[in-house]
Amino acid sequence: EEVIYKQGQNIVVKGEGRITAGQIAMLSALGLLSNDSFDLNMYLGGGLLTLLVMLLFILLIKRKDFEVYENTLNTLLTCIIFTVTLGLCILARFVNAYLAPVALCAMLVTALVGSRTALLCSAALSVLVASLAAGGNEAFAEQMVLSMVIYMGTSTLAVWLMADKSTRLRALLTGLLMSAASALLLLAYNLMTSNDLSGTLRSSLWCLGGALLSTLLYIAIQPILELAFNLPTPLKLLELSNPNQPLLKRLLLEASGTYHHSIIVANLAEAAAEAIGANPLLARVGGYYHDVGKLKRPLFFRENQIGNVSGHDQADPEVSAAIITSHVRDGVALAKSYRLPQAVINIVSEHHGDTPVMFFYHKAVQQAGDREINIDDFRYEGHPPTTKESAIIMICDTIEAAVRTLKNPTPEDVENFIVKLVRGKLEDGQLSDAPLTLRDIDKICTACTTVLSGVFHERIEYPEMPEKKMRMHRPAANQEVQPEMTPDEKEIVLPDAPDAAPAVIPEPAVETKEAPLPEAPAKPAEAVKPESAPAPLSVLPVKEEQKNVDVVPPAADLAPVLPEITPPPAIAPVQVEDLLSVEQAAELAAEIDDEDIDIPESGDEE
Repeated sequence: EEVIYKQGQNIVVKGEGRITAGQIAMLSALGLLSNDSFDLNMYLGGGLLTLLVMLLFILLIKRKDFEVYENTLNTLLTCIIFTVTLGLCILARFVNAYLAPVALCAMLVTALVGSRTALLCSAALSVLVASLAAGGNEAFAEQMVLSMVIYMGTSTLAVWLMADKSTRLRALLTGLLMSAASALLLLAYNLMTSNDLSGTLRSSLWCLGGALLSTLLYIAIQPILELAFNLPTPLKLLELSNPNQPLLKRLLLEASGTYHHSIIVANLAEAAAEAIGANPLLARVGGYYHDVGKLKRPLFFRENQIGNVSGHDQADPEVSAAIITSHVRDGVALAKSYRLPQAVINIVSEHHGDTPVMFFYHKAVQQAGDREINIDDFRYEGHPPTTKESAIIMICDTIEAAVRTLKNPTPEDVENFIVKLVRGKLEDGQLSDAPLTLRDIDKICTACTTVLSGVFHERIEYPEMPEKKMRMHRPAANQEVQPEMTPDEKEIVLPDAPDAAPAVIPEPAVETKEAPLPEAPAKPAEAVKPESAPAPLSVLPVKEEQKNVDVVPPAADLAPVLPEITPPPAIAPVQVEDLLSVEQAAELAAEIDDEDIDIPESGDEE
């Protein structure tokens, strides 16, 4: 009788007491009861498949499109990562095939080498691990295909997520998304082909565990490889961009002009790298360190000189050119001593290429007379840029140094000058080995123009204030500031008036100068009656010749009108009415007339 077993259905359960003949026949048909300890077909097929995959892998990495092309370090690193991941997958096979950390290879190669090489490694590794999971048995062919799809899917997702940003936080996010994707993919497939729900859930959990295991292994292995090979990982580049790095602090203190020049070059390079899809963080760090060789002789470079005195004034042009060009060689030596990544060292050595120092070449030609001058003696000893980042640093370094010579540049002047400089680099062949297209160069020029237009923006010219208006009278530190008095509170005290109380008068509306006024007859003044004054006085008796003196009407209850009083020189030039008491008026009247004046003690006013 024919017995049909569905996929995922158990044939024999561990601990089952009796086994039927049908179960034995099924186990024998599947090869599970074979006594052969060596399956030649399985090993031949597995070996042939491995050979084909590795051959295809080697042929593909020889193409220029991949990051390992003619790069010994990247090739060695890729082989190490591939081998380690394959070994871990073989070990995980003894637990469960879905626990294999295939995505580890994709994550490490993407972060340390490149995304294209990572895709190639992931495809090759997925085929090998899936064939090992099948065990060379035709009954597991379907499982092999399913495993291959899951491995390649999670690896491709890892490459896509970590291609632009391979930080630890991004790695954790990648692990979570890979876990969810692999578990859902396996769950959907098993729900369509199997009724064993518990087995499906277990397999999905194994897939989830494999993705998380890949993430944990990445976090553990990546720093080890970074330290061993001194790789320019994002974390390493962020550390190098810290201004507190010893080499950058030396540059700031010993060659401050070069330091500020490097800051602007780094900003230009980062903007240009983002425009063409290069590594902006590597370009920024390369801009920071590209001129560290000037630390050896900082005063021979114009940005570090104070005033118009230069060490090249009395030197031969050949010697000056040798000093200028040596900063590339000195920079490479200094970068190696500080263990900078090789990618940064390459930028230091290539940022001038083999361009000639034209200033000293022209100076030598003028001084040579009939003697022939070889321009090769004035060239840098470096190699033209071979990477996008090195070419960007060369262009930005030239632009930043040359644009400073423009007087009151407009954005149009800056753009035209940049195009002229870049055209000169192209004609000299300095960008021939760089992987840049004309479109990339145009984007670099546009990005540099935008940044420099902000650096050389116009400012408002502030007018100079007159010196007198800028003076501010402020009290001394120990001087008490008196509050300003209101006009009604200001006092003027009349001189030579004993026992006279000060009178409160309004402040005059017209300000007078401090010049002596001519004598003028005083106006009639009204005397304020004090509280303790006696009764009002009668009109004073006068002689006939004094009848022309005006007398205040008695109804006003005021003192007699006083004769003319000449103010002393010390009186302030303020015209006010003299206010006198009754006693003072009597004394002044007695001085005018030698005769005695009888003042009645009491009586009504006439």
